[in-house]
Amino acid sequence: QHPGKACNELRVGLSQGRELAIKDANMLSKGGTSDPYVKFGLTGTNVKFASTVQSKTIDPVWREIFLQPLPDIPGVPKLSVACFDHDMMGSQAMGTFELDLEDLRDHAVSKKWHSLEGGEGELELLVQWHHNPALVYDPFEPVAAALEDKTPNELCVAVAQGRNLAIKDKELLGSGGTSDPRAVLRVVGGSSVEKDPAYSHTTKSLKKTLNPRWREVYKCQLSAGAEGDAPPVLHCRVEDVDELTSADYMGSIAGINLNDLEPNVISRKWYDLAAADPLEPKKTSKNVHGDVELIVLYRYNPDLDWDPFDRDAPTSTDAPNELRIAAFRGRRLAVKDKNLFSKGGSSDPRLKFTVSHGGKEQIKPFQTRSEPATLNPSWKEQFVKPLTVEDANGSASLFVQCEDADALSSNDPMGSVTIDLWPLRETGAVVQKSYTLEG
Repeated sequence: QHPGKACNELRVGLSQGRELAIKDANMLSKGGTSDPYVKFGLTGTNVKFASTVQSKTIDPVWREIFLQPLPDIPGVPKLSVACFDHDMMGSQAMGTFELDLEDLRDHAVSKKWHSLEGGEGELELLVQWHHNPALVYDPFEPVAAALEDKTPNELCVAVAQGRNLAIKDKELLGSGGTSDPRAVLRVVGGSSVEKDPAYSHTTKSLKKTLNPRWREVYKCQLSAGAEGDAPPVLHCRVEDVDELTSADYMGSIAGINLNDLEPNVISRKWYDLAAADPLEPKKTSKNVHGDVELIVLYRYNPDLDWDPFDRDAPTSTDAPNELRIAAFRGRRLAVKDKNLFSKGGSSDPRLKFTVSHGGKEQIKPFQTRSEPATLNPSWKEQFVKPLTVEDANGSASLFVQCEDADALSSNDPMGSVTIDLWPLRETGAVVQKSYTLEG
């Protein structure tokens, strides 16, 4: 139906079986029967699914269909098929086989009988690897060629979908059940700020499904950070939401080191869910399986950058007579306004500037506006002050003080830094740098 489109969904039809092995022998006569069911899996992944049990037959008829998202990416898994006899005391193996999906890239339906290795009889399967337009989800545009060599300053993550997640809400009278899954993203390392809500995102929970399609996009400003910072890592945890109790843990991915991704290139991948949470080791569960599809773009966004000075303008050979200062942004600043009922908090930071030099006519101190409720402010303000070499009289420095602005009390200091301006007179060049606040 969609020639030329990449395969993205595997459809498996379990039709019937014939002459399967007898596992429940008659007590007083020859012969017997079985209670067969079939387990499927995709090799190299956590994906598993199973048929219903057909009672007391060695020629079962299922007529069941299974749909699995499966993009055409390198390392295509095989479809593993295993037949079992269901017993209250434990299932007995009745044979297995594997199907190579590489042969199904033509989108055609394969309808065949397959012999059970290590057992008796055959299973009839209908298998098709095809393109389903409903599964197409491309939330990000490719980065423009002119920006491909730029250093990333923004993380974009699309939580696409999950498949074959664990059952957390079991049926009262049966063996099945469902879940209400949501995904929780957290970013650590790099320029991220611990416990800052800007570096976490929780999707909506989807009711009664083990194959959720969230299709939610999360973005945050993120860079590699300063020298010595831990690398930026993206974590994803899945949990089952309950209205009356706390959420049940459903597994976590190992964590994606963003420095290992190609910058400014879209990465699309299924990530296995593991039993332990790397960020919270106490969160663990034996009932974990399935995986989640994440689309990650660690890119340079020019809208988040700022360069107010014309660096391409011809450099004058005359002595400097003007000081230009641009207050761009801060990151990971101190919490001064703590939350009343929980950990963490925020601040309302602003910068105060004081220029000191050896001359008599000093420059009046000046300041930025305060940025409300943030530890990662973006001021984007510039100041121009007259200052000649003669006025400086042999020395010049800039004292920058960061403070938390309070309306009803005095401002709280958040650190400061002193910058020696005198060496800048020699070149007149722009210096752009992140400065560590002391104190």
